Amino acid sequence: SSSSSFTSSSSSAPPPPPAERRVWLRSVAAFGAIGRPATARRVWRAGLAKGLWEAGETMPVNTLLNALSGSPGKTEAAYAAALGDGLVPDLVTHNTRLKAAMRAADARAAEAVLADLRAAGMVGDEYTWNTAVKAFSYAGEPGRALAVREVDMAAAGFEPTPSVWGSLLVAAGRGGAPEAATQLWAAMGAAGVDPGLDGRHALLQVCAYGLRFEEALAVLEDAKRAAAR
Repeated sequence: SSSSSFTSSSSSAPPPPPAERRVWLRSVAAFGAIGRPATARRVWRAGLAKGLWEAGETMPVNTLLNALSGSPGKTEAAYAAALGDGLVPDLVTHNTRLKAAMRAADARAAEAVLADLRAAGMVGDEYTWNTAVKAFSYAGEPGRALAVREVDMAAAGFEPTPSVWGSLLVAAGRGGAPEAATQLWAAMGAAGVDPGLDGRHALLQVCAYGLRFEEALAVLEDAKRAAAR
């Protein structure tokens, strides 16, 4: 038997009606969205007791983790309990853990998630890498934020999307590294990536952080030329 505090109902019970299950999971999500994680957890446990899902079932666990994502400690505790109950994490699971780390500006928690992704052989997606960059940036570690592209994404074989490039640019700006942002901009051009509106907006933010007004004007002119094409 599992040592987790989550205890599922008998496996011999008939499966719950899909509509009832959806309503309960939406309630968990809703309480998380309005900042009531304790209530979300109580509703989740009540649904578990009713046999609406299993303690280690991936999608319901992901719903709970997202509801708790305002606190990486609570998220990680629920994740560990679910692992004990047989959870098979998917990318959504780890992305949700990264979200919790980002919201708390917790670089250590973000590192733990990236290590788990590597161990599982998961490449990650745009959300993964955007969130990882932001987690380190918010934690005041711009160098580590930029290393997400140079180290983690490179090892995973994931090429930055325009949105990820934008997050990297903002991380450089927030960290007081406008030269790094300029190098990123040049790397985007060398890779043939159109920065799009998001990327140009990100570079404008970098210019604003560094009071680099002439460069900001150049970005605006570039945006005008791009709009005319």
